[in-house]
Amino acid sequence: MKTIAKITTLAVLIVATVAFVSCTKDPGFGGKKAIIGTVTLDGVAVEGADVNIAFDVTEATDVYNYTTVSDESGSYSFEAINPGSYYINATYMDDFGLEYSSPGVVVTVENKKDDLADVNLTVN
Repeated sequence: MKTIAKITTLAVLIVATVAFVSCTKDPGFGGKKAIIGTVTLDGVAVEGADVNIAFDVTEATDVYNYTTVSDESGSYSFEAINPGSYYINATYMDDFGLEYSSPGVVVTVENKKDDLADVNLTVN
């Protein structure tokens, strides 16, 4: 009887652990949070900059999960994301072929609020 009770207790613990792990969402899309910001160059909004995001990253990387493009006011957003850590940077090529890039920003999204990441471009 004690063996059956131990096995039942162990099975309940395993089920509880699996349920907890499956309820935890990884960084990425599918949540209710957003990262918004503005891309600027010398204080002027940049239209057409590529803004890159890497999921679950806390340092510079060259591998990104998604890219969006800044609008005419320099604004960009990554919407419907889960809480977690993200690395964001921006790149831009002007009409003369000069390339600009931002150094990148690590953003931690929490369950409390939307996070704002302003990404400013600097000359490479």
